[in-house]
Amino acid sequence: IIRDSNNGFGTVTFGSIHPFNLVNQMGEKTTKDDFSGMVWILNVIALDCKENSSCEDVKSMTMSINKQLENNTDIKLVSVIIDKENILGDEFIEFGKELNADLNSWCLLNGRGEELDKMKSKLSGNLSTAIAIDQNGVFRGMYNITKLSEVKKMIKEAKKLI
Repeated sequence: IIRDSNNGFGTVTFGSIHPFNLVNQMGEKTTKDDFSGMVWILNVIALDCKENSSCEDVKSMTMSINKQLENNTDIKLVSVIIDKENILGDEFIEFGKELNADLNSWCLLNGRGEELDKMKSKLSGNLSTAIAIDQNGVFRGMYNITKLSEVKKMIKEAKKLI
């Protein structure tokens, strides 16, 4: 990450979130406007990680991030499930239980192929990438969440955006 977060984020950004239209774990239509005015961390996650240790690492680390943000109402974790389209009701609830998700601080999103592809491309198609996004939808940092040091840095820097 190329910026001095100790002295503020300055003008260095990594772009901004494009409009999207997905569905959350409650079955509600969700767009980027639903996160306007808040700091959020965006990543992609897969339901099925059979025989894929890096996918399992991302899932575990995302669970850890959720745990760290559990009592923090100022930062929202937003994970887009990318390996299955149009997840509804019970599947969302089961996946949330599997992740031990605190759904007050963690928003799970899913939708159609085209929308999922747009989100994947924004995250370089990489499960290990997470993006800290400020109140205006501007990307303020990209992090490799398979590395604990990067996760700690991401949480610390996201709190500075509040």
